[in-house]
Amino acid sequence: MKRLFETTKRLLINWTLLLLVSCFLLNGVQTGKFLDDSPVQKRVEVKQNLSKNAQIEEIIETEPVKEEINIINTINLPQQQVQPILNYYQNYFKSLARLDSFDTTSYFYQNDLNDQIATKFDQVYYDLTLSERENSLIDLTMKEYSINLDIAASDVLSPDEINVIVIEKQDIVYNGTSKIHSEIASLQNVFRLKNIDNNWKIVRHEKEDALYGIIRNQLEGIQIPDRIVALDEIKNKVELMFLKEDEAQLKAFEEEKKDKTPLRDNATYNRNAAINYAHKWFSIRNPEYYDYSDEGGNCNNFISQCLRAGGMPEDYNGAETWYYDVYYPTYSWLLVDSFYNYATNNKEGGLKTITTDNFFSGLEGDIIQLGVNDNWLHSVIITRLVKDDEGNTVDYLIDSNTSDNKTIPVSTYGYPQMRLIKIVGKN
Repeated sequence: MKRLFETTKRLLINWTLLLLVSCFLLNGVQTGKFLDDSPVQKRVEVKQNLSKNAQIEEIIETEPVKEEINIINTINLPQQQVQPILNYYQNYFKSLARLDSFDTTSYFYQNDLNDQIATKFDQVYYDLTLSERENSLIDLTMKEYSINLDIAASDVLSPDEINVIVIEKQDIVYNGTSKIHSEIASLQNVFRLKNIDNNWKIVRHEKEDALYGIIRNQLEGIQIPDRIVALDEIKNKVELMFLKEDEAQLKAFEEEKKDKTPLRDNATYNRNAAINYAHKWFSIRNPEYYDYSDEGGNCNNFISQCLRAGGMPEDYNGAETWYYDVYYPTYSWLLVDSFYNYATNNKEGGLKTITTDNFFSGLEGDIIQLGVNDNWLHSVIITRLVKDDEGNTVDYLIDSNTSDNKTIPVSTYGYPQMRLIKIVGKN
């Protein structure tokens, strides 16, 4: 139980610090009441109730994590340029697998303010990723991971400076997801390397990732001299966003556990067919549909295809419509908010949905949307439920396009807001 104790202790410390930050940033926080009804303590209790996890905790503690990182050097980049990238990944995943802290600064060269900002950015990203996973209802330490790094392209900026594009492919088994493999098919990273005294060092790192994008968007418009301080403020602000969602999810979990939402489902929706379609096409594209990956994202196009594969009829009539056309598909087929509006307002033909039920009452084949500050940016399909010993749903495994994921815990996605769209069947 040692790891569980250490995780619990770290959680309590993190949440105490967050409380102090929230008192500083938000007026009117009821400090005493918040401490008396701590979401962290409730989450710890929920984790302790996952008795199967508790029973194997000591085994997990003694078992080494199965770790594998492979370099695929497609462009034959010299080893002295590959090595700093490999060193970074080896220690990044070694730390994340155990939910340990990771000091990114030792892997970055910091010669000027821009270098310092890039290093700080990477540290804030990791710290927020760690915090998000520590506060999940399930155990997101890793049992095993296999990471393939494709050195796909490079751009020589000068004799001593180069950009390297690395396509990252993940295959991870989390201790809290019953030996299910969680796959990310293609995650683009860009490393900028600089030759310092005949040693190549990282000076920049960018990645196509939801949380990375949130931090970057928060930083826009801030003058360069102010960005170091701003990154600390952004970290606190985003942590508070996750805190708010954590509290909402914990409340929803407790309500669903106490009073189960009635099952509202019918045989017109073939959930298995929708899930099989998602598994088949998560990393490649069905040629029968246009691929919008480079035009804002293919996520809602993908989930619409999954629903169609599950037998849901396209809807051409009435005030609300939902259908695919190679030239003029409806916004509801393609766009996140438009699909939600269709699901909420459609009353005749097409999909019959529920958007007001408890977040933890979803089934395989239902849809989750993710966002930040009520700006809804992403749609995914539930392909498996993660349950505790009592049959309560504690997380969802999802498939998606852009990014291309299969059976990953939605709690790892990096968005601080989530909402459920339940697919009942045909209207």
